[in-house]
Amino acid sequence: MALAASLHDRVLAPLVLGGAVRPIHAIGVDAALAFDAAPPDSPLAALVQAARLRAARQLVPVDAISAPGPTDWALAAALNDVFQSVNPAFATPFRRGMARRILGAAEAILDRTAPAKTAAEALARHSWFGRIFELRRTDTTVSWWVGSQTCAGYEPPARLRAWPEVRHVTLTKKREALFDLAPLPVPRDRVVRAMASFLSRSPLTDLATCARSEPVFAWSASTIGLLAEPVGRRLALRAVALLPAGAADASLGRATRALGRGDGPAMGHVLRFLGDRALGAIASPDGSSIEASLAPDALAEDALFARALGAFAARGKLEGDGNEEHGAFRPGERTRWLTGLSAVIAREPAVEDFVRPYRLG
Repeated sequence: MALAASLHDRVLAPLVLGGAVRPIHAIGVDAALAFDAAPPDSPLAALVQAARLRAARQLVPVDAISAPGPTDWALAAALNDVFQSVNPAFATPFRRGMARRILGAAEAILDRTAPAKTAAEALARHSWFGRIFELRRTDTTVSWWVGSQTCAGYEPPARLRAWPEVRHVTLTKKREALFDLAPLPVPRDRVVRAMASFLSRSPLTDLATCARSEPVFAWSASTIGLLAEPVGRRLALRAVALLPAGAADASLGRATRALGRGDGPAMGHVLRFLGDRALGAIASPDGSSIEASLAPDALAEDALFARALGAFAARGKLEGDGNEEHGAFRPGERTRWLTGLSAVIAREPAVEDFVRPYRLG
């Protein structure tokens, strides 16, 4: 119980509420998989639960959000150990081995932790981990007349800041994301892979942060599984809609190219998602034409590919059985939508060949 309380207060609570995440000691595989505790009965826990509910309500109207279960605790433990593995205290020749073992334990925890299986479970996990890529470590470099010292992730002690006028002391602060930390005691690519594995266990978080630079977004069994459930697809649409549209579509387009043509059912779910995203964009007109809204001239190649795929899927819906879902059309509106979507598709001729093997039932 004490370990769970520490993990909650020092890692989970600031992830949800904001503030400094202060990882506890490395937890390890056995302890991580043995967690089965309720959150602490404290004012802080009540604040965290209320903040999680507010985060969930950004995507769907819900009255309650579930307390953490064993898998949530295991994911929090894995994240704690990833953070510990990049602790600069391990960046010495004799301590790097310890950092690698800690990261190995985090990888093993993730390997034994199942992805979210339902939309409700995905939403609950996202309410814990949705802000993970907002984390930054503040490094402070103290310079004085005869030297300097960098304090990685902690405030400089008073002795370094003493007599600032006499010693010409200056403080320079730099905020670094997880993958930009230096020096790293463990190989950077292993940290990236561990975080990709973590995201695959929280598919709504994976989609809600798809515009990130690393780990590069890729379609996984868990994200496609989320899209396969109608409620999950709606959650994903609302989460991705909160991102800058161009960056999100570039990531989605790149991932869809990489998915390729080997998995028909998976591609079908992706195309439905992109089609619903396109229909959502044109159903809320901003006064510009459909082509200008979905495919402006400055759009990146991968983003254009994603939007053209979405236009293709949306056109199929409008030509088939999708009319009722999007309400009655005003005179000439359906024709205008179909014409605009066809113009977007024409901007990316490869799309028709790419999607020809798939049916969107």
